Amino acid sequence: MKKAWNDLKSFITVVVMFLFAYCIIRQIPIDETLKSILATVVGFFLGTRSVKNGDDK
Repeated sequence: MKKAWNDLKSFITVVVMFLFAYCIIRQIPIDETLKSILATVVGFFLGTRSVKNGDDK
């Protein structure tokens, strides 16, 4: 988790995930835009992780 605060991409992913979790916990309706942003951010984060680790052979 410490690395997440040093890397902007990881920081944004963590912030978006916390925002999504907050909306779920507080039972705030989640807009389609937020769902789309979450899917994009998480997909980008996991995709670059996979490329960085060399797992996408």
